[in-house]
Amino acid sequence: MATAPSGLRGLFLLGTLAIYVLSFFLPAWHDSRPVPGYEAFTMGLFYFIFVPFSIPWFANPLFAAAWICLFCKSYAAAKMLGIMASVFAASFLLIWQPWQRGGNLDWGYMFWCIAMVSVAASAHCLQFLSSHYEELGRRALIAQQLRWLSKLETKPCPAPKREMSTAIQEMD
Repeated sequence: MATAPSGLRGLFLLGTLAIYVLSFFLPAWHDSRPVPGYEAFTMGLFYFIFVPFSIPWFANPLFAAAWICLFCKSYAAAKMLGIMASVFAASFLLIWQPWQRGGNLDWGYMFWCIAMVSVAASAHCLQFLSSHYEELGRRALIAQQLRWLSKLETKPCPAPKREMSTAIQEMD
């Protein structure tokens, strides 16, 4: 099976991870003060006891699993895990409803959601490209075989030179 170029896969891997890590250093939301992403991450861990409030946090292990699947070239699994991570990340809006608490969402939360979507989108792109690379590889092989056949068919075979027998030569 042919795969997409490893350089492109590496770019997607680094890009999604960079977006995710960046979300930890940006403020996730503002209540009475800005809450950085790493603090929101640890708060999600501590709220693990209260199940409804920890549901959005489950996007983190799903992102990690999707990223590992992307690394291992399991694009279909990475895409599904990335979609699930995106849904879990978006569930923060329904569960916490920060606009009713007087808080505002900030860039950290946005980048965190973008990281979840980007791992799913990267997996989809790589899956699409891999299937097309496979088809292009097949077509290239067929084209090469046709070129070889055309070279064999177009070369005229020289007729063997026959020497005249001495009897025919004497008649002339």
